[in-house]
Amino acid sequence: MTGERSLRRAKLILRVAASVATLQAAAHLPLFLRSQPKPGSAAWPLAQAMRMQAAPGHTTYWGMYFGYGLLAALTAFFIAALIWLAASFDVGSRRLAQRLVVLVLLAVLVHSVLIARYFFVLPLLFDIVVAALLAIGAAAMLNAARSVDK
Repeated sequence: MTGERSLRRAKLILRVAASVATLQAAAHLPLFLRSQPKPGSAAWPLAQAMRMQAAPGHTTYWGMYFGYGLLAALTAFFIAALIWLAASFDVGSRRLAQRLVVLVLLAVLVHSVLIARYFFVLPLLFDIVVAALLAIGAAAMLNAARSVDK
């Protein structure tokens, strides 16, 4: 495979990864906002108790939970933006882009471990797909670097 073709392939893989990560982020926010406990549900008494219980920092435990959910959505958009940024590399910046891809891959893997432990399967599936695409993209970037350096 030629160097130019290898570079295009690596960029395409990373753009697909960024698109999947963007879809994950875009789905997280409305699903999180819609999944608030409703009066009469089994979770309602717990949510009410969390709203009443003070937490460190002049907030409630519910406020911390809700704020973390919003922060998780924002972080997912940030990860997608980083992947898209890495996909826009040129020959001169490919080493920096490779490092960025590996760093984001590690973050997604740690996130997936936490998701597997504390949450449910749907966000884990997105993390697995993004991680796989990042790994394939990183390998394609290495292959492109070898082709270009020849």
